[in-house]
Amino acid sequence: MTAILVVLPEQLERWLPYQVSRVIGWAVACGVWVVTVEQQWKTRYGPLVRFAVQFILWVSAALFALWLDEQLRVRLVW
Repeated sequence: MTAILVVLPEQLERWLPYQVSRVIGWAVACGVWVVTVEQQWKTRYGPLVRFAVQFILWVSAALFALWLDEQLRVRLVW
């Protein structure tokens, strides 16, 4: 997730505004999550557990992606 949230907006920034490319990154990351993980989790966990764990994972991935993006941008300026 984090790789998609960091790499995809950087690549799309050439053609699109950065905010739009972030939205596209989120859409792609959500699609990959649903295809690869969601079906398996539905059979193992209830909806409340899934929501809580996914919420923590997504927020963590987003915060880490934002931090990583900031670090990369600062280093590219130098």
